[in-house]
Amino acid sequence: MRVTSRDPDRLVIHERAMVIRGFGMLLVALGAFCVVLIPGDRSSVVVPTVLAALLALAGLLMIVLPHSARFVFNRADKLCVITRRGVRGRSTENVRLRDIEAIEVDESSGSEGGTMYRLVFRLQDGRTLPWTSYYTGGLDAKVAVAEEAAEFLKRPNLTREMRAVKRG
Repeated sequence: MRVTSRDPDRLVIHERAMVIRGFGMLLVALGAFCVVLIPGDRSSVVVPTVLAALLALAGLLMIVLPHSARFVFNRADKLCVITRRGVRGRSTENVRLRDIEAIEVDESSGSEGGTMYRLVFRLQDGRTLPWTSYYTGGLDAKVAVAEEAAEFLKRPNLTREMRAVKRG
């Protein structure tokens, strides 16, 4: 996720899911490599061949399925236009700038202790609107984008550290 354009009345942020797609490419390559390396008669190694093919298929899905998203904050229109593109086509959602109370970094902890993050809008009516359907690493980059968007909107930016202080 990164800011691709900024001027006094407009801020554009893109999320292309490159980390997920990159990991998917790695899985495709690993699965294909395993299929090629399986020795001899394929009938004697059905299970490893199927597992390698499933690994490659999972990687392919990780390349194709994630949406890319574009967030255009426009002061003149008083809107944030969110455009998402994926395998099912394109969708657009408009959020009025006055409805955005804050931009937060949402976190999810895995069962093995790892923490992943995504950005969300906290709206005036109390709802949260996630920027992506998935969580990824890279807290610092997300905090930087959240701070830039919050500064553009002249809204508070409640990062993970700030929320911990407010709860305590």
